Amino acid sequence: MSEIKFVKQEHKSGCACACIAMVTGRTYAEIDKDFHNDFDEGGIDLVKTMDYLSDWGFRIIKKEIEYYLGDVKFGRDELLKPFAPVHLLRVKSKFDSTSGHLVVMDADGKLFCPSESKEEDIRNSYVITTVLGLYR
Repeated sequence: MSEIKFVKQEHKSGCACACIAMVTGRTYAEIDKDFHNDFDEGGIDLVKTMDYLSDWGFRIIKKEIEYYLGDVKFGRDELLKPFAPVHLLRVKSKFDSTSGHLVVMDADGKLFCPSESKEEDIRNSYVITTVLGLYR
């Protein structure tokens, strides 16, 4: 995969749309159009994200933490270890968050947050629940 070109989310819940644009090399507008979704009202769940990326030729390895209470640092540290050419990470900022935020991580562990949160803030978020390793 080539170098990741940063794409900023243009809607409140457009993080997955922007992340998909970053890993496919397409524009936010192209991805937005494909989903016919109001990203100010709601985002794309991980299943739809994986389905879309699969349609674009990606093979995906999914790592997920099922039980993270008690030692969120361990899970966060494990899921921040790169293992693929590019990754998508689902981040929760607090314990009772009902939804997550999606960010891109490259093969070197550099994070690309479509809402432009600081990399340190993402790394120190409450928990990273899922990482998708993307291969072409």
